[in-house]
Amino acid sequence: MRKKLKILEKQNRIKSLRPDFKQINRWLVKAKKDLKTAEENLNIDVSWAFTIAYQAMLLAGRALMFAHGVLPAASGQHRTTIETSREILGADFIRLIEQFDRMRRLRHEFLYGARIETSSIEAKEAIKTASEFLRRIEKIIEKENPQKKLL
Repeated sequence: MRKKLKILEKQNRIKSLRPDFKQINRWLVKAKKDLKTAEENLNIDVSWAFTIAYQAMLLAGRALMFAHGVLPAASGQHRTTIETSREILGADFIRLIEQFDRMRRLRHEFLYGARIETSSIEAKEAIKTASEFLRRIEKIIEKENPQKKLL
């Protein structure tokens, strides 16, 4: 396990689990469904479209964690998912992870803070980011899945 993941485990923010690729695939299917829902909501409510796009990224990040044998274990699971994804994915994903974290903060402000609206541009960019993140995560998980290697 990488150093940062060991630190997160010692802090009781993640714990180990045995990957279940049937369950992981269900998470990815749900993430795709949420992404489609976000796209369809652009003409209805851009703030919710943004929030749903973030949710799709969160589900994909959790699927990635599960595929690597860890799950978030305590409060702050959204932040833990982002930090763990950053560690697993490395430098090639820095831009996407930074956008993921920014979306987390904006979504939090929308749900719990003073932010009332999200712009159409922000929502469209969130959907684009979530789509790229999900596509890349799917490819990584597909390579990790031992069942795929048997076929």
